[in-house]
Amino acid sequence: MKYQCIAVQEVDQIGTITLRRPERLNAINPLMLEELNRVLDAWSSRRDLFGMVITGQGERTFCSGADVTEVLEMTDKAALGFAQDAQTFLERLTALSFPVVAAVNGSAFGGGCELVLACDVVYAAETARFGFPEVKLGVIPAFGGVERLCQRIGRAAALQWLLTGEAMRAQEALRLGLVTKVWPASDVVSRARDFLESVAENAPRAVAAIKALAHASRPMVTTAIPHAQVLEEIMATEDSHEGLRAFVEKRPPLFRGR
Repeated sequence: MKYQCIAVQEVDQIGTITLRRPERLNAINPLMLEELNRVLDAWSSRRDLFGMVITGQGERTFCSGADVTEVLEMTDKAALGFAQDAQTFLERLTALSFPVVAAVNGSAFGGGCELVLACDVVYAAETARFGFPEVKLGVIPAFGGVERLCQRIGRAAALQWLLTGEAMRAQEALRLGLVTKVWPASDVVSRARDFLESVAENAPRAVAAIKALAHASRPMVTTAIPHAQVLEEIMATEDSHEGLRAFVEKRPPLFRGR
């Protein structure tokens, strides 16, 4: 298959997806999402794959999140549909029977950090940074990141980052449990492959069962307001439109609380 936004490779029964939109800091747009789903369509039923690595092209950025420029051109309904499609993809990724390793070569912000949270193991470069800057734009993490971050590192620690929009460095992410291990940037992908090669020495059905049980044990987030409803309400606010425009125009936003 030919892809425009990603590169796909399979070597020794380990698949690697490289996010490849360097001009947009590997931001996720509908075409990238479509291509990622095509890979899962091809690989999800494979029983001969030992695992998958997801990384980004270049040394600076793993994934900068949703492509704000393209989101601004969408109607609110289309933007909500894009967010829901991304959530569905991340759930598909988590549900794969083989392990998925995020090899975070650089910054992972917003939707990029949500992608990281959907992976089973996270290997980060020493220079990697993580964060959810959405609150600074008048929006919320759109791909399920609030729930996943709370589950991964606990609610109090998660709120520290979600409510301020601050970024955390790799060692801090390691301390909190967002990251599994930190490596030199030049080693992060090869170390991810090393891990999957060690997993491949074990019984495939046992590996799949352990992964399924691990994800089944995740605490469920219960709320009176569904995520999709909250997201739809926030995306319709004046502040969200102002925040996204300000980001693209490289100026401070003027929020009015409406």
